[in-house]
Amino acid sequence: MYRALKGLEEAGLVQRIATLRAWGLVTSPTPGVLAICDDCGAVRSVEAPSLFETLHQRLAAEGFAEARQTIEVHGRCGDCSGAKG
Repeated sequence: MYRALKGLEEAGLVQRIATLRAWGLVTSPTPGVLAICDDCGAVRSVEAPSLFETLHQRLAAEGFAEARQTIEVHGRCGDCSGAKG
């Protein structure tokens, strides 16, 4: 099963959620930050192309060539925190 998931990841169809030891569907080709709710378990990709471009540029300036970029942020979603918008 792991081999199949790896193949789907390489094809850009699923994304590994490292901190949860889980996999999720890729819903956008645009790089995003995974926002993970610690209360209800919801995982949402928040598009952040400029963040990833800036990170890529800074790493390249240091001579580092990244293979992939994944940023996971844990907290509480709007529903669980009672926040709107």
